[in-house]
Amino acid sequence: VGDGFKGVPLVLTDKPRARRDLRAAFLRETDLMRRVAFAQVLGMLGDDVGADVLIEHLSQKDYQPVVSDKAKRFGKRMGGRDAELVALGRTRSPKAVPVVRREIECLTRSAGGSHVRALALASLALRDVSLAPPLANALKAKGFGGHARAEASALPPLGGFTRTAGGPERSACVRELLLARALLACGDSD
Repeated sequence: VGDGFKGVPLVLTDKPRARRDLRAAFLRETDLMRRVAFAQVLGMLGDDVGADVLIEHLSQKDYQPVVSDKAKRFGKRMGGRDAELVALGRTRSPKAVPVVRREIECLTRSAGGSHVRALALASLALRDVSLAPPLANALKAKGFGGHARAEASALPPLGGFTRTAGGPERSACVRELLLARALLACGDSD
């Protein structure tokens, strides 16, 4: 697992044993990138032993990995930073909340769908009420909200929407749904 996530499918066949063995390997490991890999898999399994390592790695300013086009074609939909955010959320560690909150507060209109998805998944796992205000603010920001319609009569007439798969309006709607779902899970005050 510490070597490019090799063996993860095998690890997932026996989660209780995997957690025990991964935890032991994580605690023995000295190489930072291998520790991050172990912490990420442990986090996805709900173990918080590596939360501090993930937080430290995410805080590095020069750490901005991107998913390559080749990786996207073969099913990888999230870059390393986004995958680490999801894993950090899945640890359910209280230490993860400020990190996820800060990332939500920094969301901009140009944020990629993968990043919005990662923050929504992390928020869903954490279900912390302190994440509700920044999620609500993000939904109010131009480019994130305003796509939902309460009634079918509120839908615009045909036209103005592209028919291409993955068009901009589809992406905008999905981003809004992701944030709204996370907001509801964290305790929407409205």
